[in-house]
Amino acid sequence: MMIKLGPAFLFIALITTSCKQLPDISPYVDLPSQIRSMMYTHRNLLELKLDSTSLKSEQRHQILMTSHCDLIDRRMVYAKNKPEFCQVAINVDSRKCIAAFHLCIKACPMFLRHCPTCENQAIRCL
Repeated sequence: MMIKLGPAFLFIALITTSCKQLPDISPYVDLPSQIRSMMYTHRNLLELKLDSTSLKSEQRHQILMTSHCDLIDRRMVYAKNKPEFCQVAINVDSRKCIAAFHLCIKACPMFLRHCPTCENQAIRCL
């Protein structure tokens, strides 16, 4: 009598290896949303840094920096050394808020310089 170990072995192998491959970042944000959010985040961070007449808000800066830190964690942005802000900025709740921010930014038209709807949602969430 021959026992079919193939399906059982495959199931056990999938269970043990799949847990190791789960990303440590949650919740999931698709690649196009991450790319759009990265462009939006960096464009607006540069504007805040370089333009003295831009809309300067501590909350807005915090959202953009938290988005930047999350993009570093998701390996969308390379940073040799993470900014100090990133060391304390991201927790489970803020990660969910920023993931929603990334997804919301994708829905904003690219020709707009600002997307206040998404920023206001993130401010309320954080």
